[in-house]
Amino acid sequence: YFIFAVNNPPVFYLENADVASWQWLKDNGKNKGVVIASEYNSIFIPSYSRQKVYSAHPIETLYFYDSKEIMNKWFFQNNNSDEQKIRFLKQNNIDYVYYSLKEKNLGDFRPQDKDYLKIIFKNNTAQIYQVFGN
Repeated sequence: YFIFAVNNPPVFYLENADVASWQWLKDNGKNKGVVIASEYNSIFIPSYSRQKVYSAHPIETLYFYDSKEIMNKWFFQNNNSDEQKIRFLKQNNIDYVYYSLKEKNLGDFRPQDKDYLKIIFKNNTAQIYQVFGN
């Protein structure tokens, strides 16, 4: 486990398996790939994988609160609107969908059922899907 402390407290832990999935993305992903993930995972993915994310920090992401709503209240929340989601992924040059318990807890999106996503990595806590055709 990795331990991070911002102030004393809070303290929180990153699972080794999550860090391993981000390392895999660093070693195997496109150099300039873009990843969509939950707000929580998007904070860590760039530093561990050197991949860009769709939205991460309010200070570093244009229109952060709008993009946060898209991730949390639309993309991961429901398992429908596939045509819109395909268009969204292409328009935003998103190459990877990161899916772990954090994303699963946002709603009922099931990436394994999508023909526009192909699983390229899986461990006991996370899956990484490549956007088909990107």
